[in-house]
Amino acid sequence: MELETHRFALPQLVVAQAHKEITHNEALVLVDALLHPLVEGVATAPPALSINDAGKCWLVGNSSSDSFAGKEDHLAYWTGGSWRFTAPILGMRVWHRPGGYMINYTDQGWVSFATVASPSGGAVVDAECRAAMSELISRLSDAGILRTT
Repeated sequence: MELETHRFALPQLVVAQAHKEITHNEALVLVDALLHPLVEGVATAPPALSINDAGKCWLVGNSSSDSFAGKEDHLAYWTGGSWRFTAPILGMRVWHRPGGYMINYTDQGWVSFATVASPSGGAVVDAECRAAMSELISRLSDAGILRTT
């Protein structure tokens, strides 16, 4: 019998296991972090946090130290008393709360979409086209798909 799930290594209950609530609660903590992940930013060392910060997540950056050492690119989840780490999988997306955009995990690591400026200038100005492009960029930015300047 498998002891962990295949994608995110969530702990599974086993037959005749004592204290199943521990395994179940650990799985719920990880589901809470991974269901709709939102990160506060990128950190190379654990930020100073209190119990009131429980539930906040960061992406672990390169050259990390302390309890983040060796966890580069992982999602670090603060439980109020300790850190939980989850290795990313291809296609994983997180919301970067301070920037207001999505970050995606690819073969190149964590990447965000390119910044797109609203249309301006040019020899011939087509007001309807510019308005439509601005609206499209605005909607994609609101959805976290594009970053705008």
